[in-house]
Amino acid sequence: MKRLLLIFGLFLILPLTTHATLIVNPGFEDQSYSLGFNPGSTGLWFGDYVEFVSEHNGITPYEGETMLRFVSTTTSSAASTVRSDVWQFIDLSAYAPEIASGLLSVQGSAYVNRIGDDLAGSDVLINTMFEFDLFAFSGDFSTFLTQFYAQTYLESERVSLLSSPYEWQMLSFSMAIPAMTDFLAIHISATENVNNYLSGIEFHGHYADAITLNFLPIDPSPAPVPEPSTLLLLGFGMLGLAGLKKRFFKE
Repeated sequence: MKRLLLIFGLFLILPLTTHATLIVNPGFEDQSYSLGFNPGSTGLWFGDYVEFVSEHNGITPYEGETMLRFVSTTTSSAASTVRSDVWQFIDLSAYAPEIASGLLSVQGSAYVNRIGDDLAGSDVLINTMFEFDLFAFSGDFSTFLTQFYAQTYLESERVSLLSSPYEWQMLSFSMAIPAMTDFLAIHISATENVNNYLSGIEFHGHYADAITLNFLPIDPSPAPVPEPSTLLLLGFGMLGLAGLKKRFFKE
């Protein structure tokens, strides 16, 4: 009964948040960005060197006026690393009672696009992979990198895509939020899966837009309780099985 009341209480609270994304600046219309991996706050995109562009290489934003363009696998120039990483922290402290129930899940989606070989020179190979991830952490935001590299975060979900050119394609996932979660880290990247450029341009036209993360609605209905007649039939069935067992194994 207590569990049913808890689920019903969450059902009354969460409809206010299930349709509003937990992401701040999901479409990159606000060009605020923290270069590096210590943003100092939530609700801010941070990571490797990127640009915010409108129409670029013949590709227009999926929605709004601006989209994210991946540029480098570091905070400056090309290197041997293979991913251009962009992150955002989501503070869940406002949902602590709901998180503690262990009943919450989230669903994330993002759209990605890229140019094709027709815009590349004869010596250029266009990379095709995008990745989209979510990580659940306990503790303070300052422990993010320590937990990430030690893989001591509570839960994670990852999807990847070998993309097609000139087509907005969606990546999506859903993930249950562990009861001890204090914050989430959402991550999207373009990956050098075809050629690792060590100098010059690493990503010749790779974009992301419309990144969302929402609570999934909770079904407040409890599991069905068998009718007394069903339980009675089940009891007769068990007696019948017991009788068969005696017949087969009495010798």
